[in-house]
Amino acid sequence: MPFNKKSKKHVLRKTCVASVHPEANIRLKEEPDQVYGIVVNVIKPRSVMECQYDIDYGTSKTLKCVFRGHVRKPIYFQVGEVLLLHLRDGVESNTADVLHRYKEEEIEVLKQMKQLPLLQGYALNFHRTMLAQLERQEFSKFIDLTFLFTSDDEISGIIITHI
Repeated sequence: MPFNKKSKKHVLRKTCVASVHPEANIRLKEEPDQVYGIVVNVIKPRSVMECQYDIDYGTSKTLKCVFRGHVRKPIYFQVGEVLLLHLRDGVESNTADVLHRYKEEEIEVLKQMKQLPLLQGYALNFHRTMLAQLERQEFSKFIDLTFLFTSDDEISGIIITHI
C-alpha cells in the first residue's frame, strides 16, 4: 500500500446535527390535515392505538391511529406519547395515520415554539386511562388513592395503595 493513501481509520466522522441542536430536525405539521395527538389507549403495541387531539380549545376528539409501513426495528407505543397524525378523508374519517413520534426533548422544544397545545387535559385523560387499566387487572379494592399536583394544578402522579 502506498504511503500517501489514508486508511479508513483516519476518516473523520461527522457528528449528527440533531444530537447537538434538538430543534434542527424537528418535524412540524405542514398541512391542515395534520394534527398533534397523544396516545390514550394502546390496542396493538406495534401498530394500532387510540389517540386524542384538540379540535378547538377545550374540545377534543378520540380516533383510531394506525402506524403504517414496514419498519426494520420494532417500535412500541405507550400511553401518553405525543405523535404527529395525518387525518384521513371520506369514509375513514375516524382513522388517522401516524407520521412521527416525538421524544421528550422534541416535545419541550415544540412547547417553547408554541406549536403544541397546553397538555393540561391530556394529563388528566392519561391518568384516567391508567386507572382503567389498573381496574382491568382486578385491583378492585383500593385502600388509598392520592393525586400529586404541580404548581400549575396539573396532575403529576397518582399514588395507589391496594389490598
